Amino acid sequence: MQTLILWLHTDLWHWCTCLFIDVAMNFCQVGLQYLAGDISGGNARCIAMLQAFQEVIKDYSTPPEKSLTRDLTAKISSFVSFFIECRPFSMSMGNAIRFLKSRIAKLPLTVSESEAKASLCADIDRFINEKIVLADNVIIRHAVTKITDGDVLLTYGSSCVVEMILLYAHELGKRFHVVIVDSHPKLEGQALLRRLVGKGLRCTYTHINAVSYIMHEVTRVFLGSSSVLSNGTVYSRVGTACVAMVAHAFHVPVLICCEAYKFHERVLLDSICSNELGLFVSLQDQFILLYPLITCMFFDTRGK
Repeated sequence: MQTLILWLHTDLWHWCTCLFIDVAMNFCQVGLQYLAGDISGGNARCIAMLQAFQEVIKDYSTPPEKSLTRDLTAKISSFVSFFIECRPFSMSMGNAIRFLKSRIAKLPLTVSESEAKASLCADIDRFINEKIVLADNVIIRHAVTKITDGDVLLTYGSSCVVEMILLYAHELGKRFHVVIVDSHPKLEGQALLRRLVGKGLRCTYTHINAVSYIMHEVTRVFLGSSSVLSNGTVYSRVGTACVAMVAHAFHVPVLICCEAYKFHERVLLDSICSNELGLFVSLQDQFILLYPLITCMFFDTRGK
């Protein structure tokens, strides 16, 4: 099977990779979970990667006649290459790697190895707690203020932060209905549907081809995001742009839920400039772009 020349510049989600390189066992396990799709979602992938780095740092010892900062940075880069072979990094994971490397580079030369390792592990814990956990809590508390009794809320696929918003609003006693829009090949919304119904939420499930028929009943749309670029463009799973454009046509507010650590300085004008190319056997070995772009004209940037 040959890849179309049009997509040769994009990152391919590899379904087979060479594992005969010097990597730690926990890295192999996380990488294989990336490869199989067992770990998905921007936050889950980033946390799993950082925790794997944390274990490597704990087991690390500086070789004789080598500098900790240089040698550890080189090892981190080799592990990053292994992860990318399993599945290309998201922009948020790239931001996390840059944070970790900057902390390594700023280690004082006089610090002992044990103190350096403890400091780096603490930095990783702080990054996860402040940039992901606390950020999600802030998003949740702000987003539930947008939900009122009688609302019909639409979401697409499965976003962990959107799921937490819906569950928290339900715990507060707000009465609303959830519409879950889904699409092939992953059908992530089915798992979200089961979890929400299990918690007692009233839900409707539909495929993306029917989104224009259900949108006239919707009062708000909540969408997750893989990244937000510096020109306001949202980078999210395939199908998100379609849902946002239909909502815009029906004058339904679209709210993007995205942590600040996913913000990126890049500027993309379309989905072809840079993307991740996925191969799905269920689609007769077809390649599809995994992340479309949503321009800021299709969602509410005012926070009202």
